[in-house]
Amino acid sequence: MFLSMVLTATAPLADAQPVEYSQPPYLQRLFPDKGHVVGGTTITVFGGGFKRGGHIRVRFSAASGEVDEVPGVFVDSGRITCVSPARVTTHDAHVAVSNNGVAFSSFPLIARDEGTYLHFSYVDEVPVGSWVLDIAAGSWKGGTPVTIYDQNHRQSTRHVDRNFLPGKHLRCRFGNARNVSGVTTFNISVTDKTTQHPRFGEGFHKGYVIDALEGVGTNQHAVQNEGATLTLVRGRGYVFSLDETTIGFPFFFTTQEPTNWVENGFVGEYLNVNLSRVEGVSTYNVTLDRETPDFMYYACGRFRAMGGAIRVVDEDEVGNGVANDASGPLFSNRNSVPAVWMSYNRIVCVTPPWDGISDDDKHHGGYQGTCCAFPKS
Repeated sequence: MFLSMVLTATAPLADAQPVEYSQPPYLQRLFPDKGHVVGGTTITVFGGGFKRGGHIRVRFSAASGEVDEVPGVFVDSGRITCVSPARVTTHDAHVAVSNNGVAFSSFPLIARDEGTYLHFSYVDEVPVGSWVLDIAAGSWKGGTPVTIYDQNHRQSTRHVDRNFLPGKHLRCRFGNARNVSGVTTFNISVTDKTTQHPRFGEGFHKGYVIDALEGVGTNQHAVQNEGATLTLVRGRGYVFSLDETTIGFPFFFTTQEPTNWVENGFVGEYLNVNLSRVEGVSTYNVTLDRETPDFMYYACGRFRAMGGAIRVVDEDEVGNGVANDASGPLFSNRNSVPAVWMSYNRIVCVTPPWDGISDDDKHHGGYQGTCCAFPKS
């Protein structure tokens, strides 16, 4: 019985395989050498003596006790890549590398011999700078490549400035998402267009103004001003109240895009609502059924380019809390896109389609947006 116990206890040792010693590599530099604490930064480590195989490990150590090892990817004998791990605090991490996952170029935090360690700076900050867009306007359908850069980059110091940080979490957001779907009552009037109207300079010199009167969680900036985009929910009831300025400007819904609008015509008129060719002081109750298309417009049947867009969504697409409803279309980062890091002072992204729901504020009609980059997803 004693022999059986000994054999049982020692049997696993027979399966253990000895690890062959592998000379640690010599480290020269890494790039980029600064990233966000959320991790996700792809780093290239330069040096010599890197060996092909699946056992390359890169260790990040901090005085706080945070120690993480991540896999390294062999490029050639002078380069490997890895992805920085997430950290709890900001610090300069001590970086060491092993070819076999056991023998590292340096012990954690030991900075004694040149070529055995490197430093990677972890920061927790949002980009701040005097940025410029190389393209300031594009289609509402998205797809416009935009380069964002700092004009003062020649005076920039990457370890001091709060600039763009590389990594998979770098994103570009166009406008601040707001839930405008709770508005239920709209006042419609007509006035001379200004640059705030999305079709300023097109067609007739006057345009519709849509003001939100009341609604669930109505925001002062949600729906207001010239040619504003409306977000309506199928199955909900809405009130459209026209004032005296609409006399002579028959208001109707259409499924035709603005490029197809004509004078003295009701092209693409949508008749499945109790609101068609109306003008003057009056009030109409409107409910959208399940057959209502996802996208429509409100327009004038007498003059061109007076109206705006209508986005139609289902009830289950609407979230009451924009920032907290991560699964719905009103999530605060819905209108954000991944950015490609070019340098600490330059990124490139492709504009998203404007969803017709989120809006920055009342001053741009939903066709322009402020652009900000941030490191977290």
